[in-house]
Amino acid sequence: MAKTAAKQVVPIKKGAVATNDAMSAAAKYAGKGISDRQEDNVVPLVYLLQSNSPQTQKGAEKYIKGATGGDIWLRNAPEGKNVFKSEDGMVFQPCHFSVCFIEWLPNRGGFVARHAARPEAAILVDVEREDGSTGKRWEMPSGNVIAESREYSGFVYSDNEDDRAGDMPYTIPFGGTNLTVAKQFMTAMRNEKLPGGERAPLFANKYLVKTKLRSRGKFNWFVYEIEKIGPVGSVEEIERGNALADAFSTGVKQSAAHEESGDSGSTAELED
Repeated sequence: MAKTAAKQVVPIKKGAVATNDAMSAAAKYAGKGISDRQEDNVVPLVYLLQSNSPQTQKGAEKYIKGATGGDIWLRNAPEGKNVFKSEDGMVFQPCHFSVCFIEWLPNRGGFVARHAARPEAAILVDVEREDGSTGKRWEMPSGNVIAESREYSGFVYSDNEDDRAGDMPYTIPFGGTNLTVAKQFMTAMRNEKLPGGERAPLFANKYLVKTKLRSRGKFNWFVYEIEKIGPVGSVEEIERGNALADAFSTGVKQSAAHEESGDSGSTAELED
């Protein structure tokens, strides 16, 4: 019986550049097959890891090698590019701002929903912190917790200063004691001016996002610390910033669902 000749597989060189003819042909079908549904255009979240975050616990299912409290974790980013150390921080170009209200199951049992406004059924209650002090938080009749989240969506810069293609869109949620940081951040950007005296758009500048330790009694946790670096370096960065802002404003893009990362208790659910 004659043997069937094996098919030869022609390897495709990684990083091969498409021909002009191929791209010209593709232009006839611009956008075909690409989903514009909001649920298919989700921007992942940035997480501020705490000492009790699963990602910092050796042996835990979600442990990330080398991650410690105070580090900044980019969910879904490639390994090796998903954690920024507290002292180094990450460079961020904010493009869109929104306020929403996250509903959690009691005791941070899990994400329930993101609300555009605080639910009318929510009531403000007194809650005793672990350190014995008293704070306030919003609760639903079911016991679910409603936590305000001030969210900045934009681009996290890669290490390659000569190629912005590696920059990644992410949303940084600010909640709990980080609400004050978010408000101060917006105040600073509201006062930014262009050379001609016009108010600068949100995406005109880039910032260094780091973290610092905060204490109350015997309890410690990390909060964000933000400082301006300066104007973005190219027209491309301005245009992409405007495009991302429009995508969020029109509902084409949305932020991903929140996930418990250990940023709980007085730092996440309670009004500061």
